[in-house]
Amino acid sequence: MTKNREELNDMMALLLEWVEEVGRIHLSKFRQEMVIETKTSRADVVTEVDKACEKYLVEQIESHFPSHSILGEESGVHSHSSEWLWIIDPVDGTNNYSQGLPYFSVTVGVQHLGETVLGVVFAPYLNELFSCVKGQGAFLNGKPITLGKKTELADCIIATGFPSDKGTNPDNNADLDLCYTAAGFLDGFWELNINIWDIAAGVLILEEVGGKIVFLREDGSRRLCPVASNPVVLPQMMQYLR
Repeated sequence: MTKNREELNDMMALLLEWVEEVGRIHLSKFRQEMVIETKTSRADVVTEVDKACEKYLVEQIESHFPSHSILGEESGVHSHSSEWLWIIDPVDGTNNYSQGLPYFSVTVGVQHLGETVLGVVFAPYLNELFSCVKGQGAFLNGKPITLGKKTELADCIIATGFPSDKGTNPDNNADLDLCYTAAGFLDGFWELNINIWDIAAGVLILEEVGGKIVFLREDGSRRLCPVASNPVVLPQMMQYLR
């Protein structure tokens, strides 16, 4: 492990406090009138809550770890040439959130020297908090989670999503989905053309319980195409997704 256990656990304790506060911000505006703007397309939306939550998280990180770098979905890169990088998605599932659907979360992954060592995904309406310190297992509301054990694709429940460029990208068909795969609620997940902040925490949580993830179109693109499942089902999914 890149850093000692005590240091990572101390960082996790702070992060858990911060995402719970973000969850309170989520719920204070959920299913109420809010300011909604578009970014790259009509389906790529941002709310005042996205901005407020990211601002809160950035302020907390900069206050406690002023030398660390940050990558936020809404505010971009806050670079300090640090070994540490915090990757933030303040509302993963903004379309759901703005529509009044309860499937949304705040997700934060922390990397040290390019390796993800902390991951948190909190879905406040569902009261589901997934957390992981690398090498220490993955948890849902403090209880260990285990990967699903199905072996035949025909028996599996597989999830996918529809990215923000679905209207213009003919190939198109996130973190919470990866967590559900890690916990065995889903047997697999795939999606096209998403960003690192959508999956940084979820990938660590999935891998910590023995799940596998591969990326389609390994062409150097900044957009990611993850395929995730247990080691037995993943190759079966790839037969179709290739």
